[in-house]
Amino acid sequence: MNSRKRRASQGLPRLIGRSGWKAHWTFVLVSFPVRNRTHNPNKRWPRISGVIHGCMTGSGWHDGLRCSYCVSMSRKTILVTGGAGFIGSSLARRLLAEGYGVVAVDNLSSGIRTNVPDGAEWIEGDIGRAETLTALPVRNYAAVCHLAAQSSGAVSMEQPVYDMQTNAVSTVLLTRWCVERGVKRIVYASSMAVYGNPPQSPVNEEAPLSPVSYYGVSKLTSEHVLRLAERAGVATTALRMFNVYGPGQNLANLRQGMASIYLAYLLKGETVPVTGSLDRFRDFVYIDDVIDAWMTVLGRASTPSLAYNLGSGTPTTVRALLAGLLAACALPADYPITELAAPAGDQFGLYADSRRAGAELGWRASVPLDCGLRRMVEWAKSVRSC
Repeated sequence: MNSRKRRASQGLPRLIGRSGWKAHWTFVLVSFPVRNRTHNPNKRWPRISGVIHGCMTGSGWHDGLRCSYCVSMSRKTILVTGGAGFIGSSLARRLLAEGYGVVAVDNLSSGIRTNVPDGAEWIEGDIGRAETLTALPVRNYAAVCHLAAQSSGAVSMEQPVYDMQTNAVSTVLLTRWCVERGVKRIVYASSMAVYGNPPQSPVNEEAPLSPVSYYGVSKLTSEHVLRLAERAGVATTALRMFNVYGPGQNLANLRQGMASIYLAYLLKGETVPVTGSLDRFRDFVYIDDVIDAWMTVLGRASTPSLAYNLGSGTPTTVRALLAGLLAACALPADYPITELAAPAGDQFGLYADSRRAGAELGWRASVPLDCGLRRMVEWAKSVRSC
């Protein structure tokens, strides 16, 4: 079935309960090529060119019954790419809790299917491929939250073409899809990687953008793509997230997520390999704080600025992070740790100046690192015991 017929079939109304069709009018638009009618009308099937559905009540209720088509089209729906990932699934869960409809799409290259919350409409597909976008269900999309990405700096240096395809090309395709579909809002998961190794910290949004990995380059490229979408009438916001951690992070992925990588080794009782200096520093921000920021942005038709830093504003060395994890796991301070050479494209250290988010969005991180690490360890142990 071609995409136009598929969209038409998805649009047909269905009543939950007994009949209530008198409240509806539905036209199926069928077109026949002229040469088929004049020569051999059995040569090709007629083409369904669209469906127009009307609800006379305007509310989706008919004789006490609910029309699924009217409900799906009247409910605000958010498309969440990367919906099976750590941040994407957490966002989907919050959206559902606050009454939004959610369509979650993910290619499961790093996401986990069971992360997708019940109640979300699930689509498995690569958003970096045009056919995935074509197959997305027709909904009343209030916004797109674009979190699908290859998110490891080290992997990006090993597979730069894959990184660009997954991150930058997907943003090009998605923004064009939004323009074509009339979706007026995109919120994008950008990264601290766009700053590279700044000469000083904290870094604000006006700091020089000089990424040191292909991952950072692809994220910065995507931000420029958003500016083009703005010109086409799509309101865009890029959230430059720093080191997000917390319950739900993928402990099986040992290529991305500093806190989760170290915790995975600790829970297995193995020596922790640290690639790079123990004196490197990062800005760790708890997952719930980050989701609060996403929800705040989604609650606005637009934001005063394109880009916002999401960080705690507190620098934490790798040494201090490990000490915090050991304490949360009730492990001795002399637990074995091996320091290895840093990979190409690694950032030595930076932390966020998030005052713009505070001033313009009313957001700030509130969960201290020691508290967040305790919650993360409790969650990880509960998952392992299941």
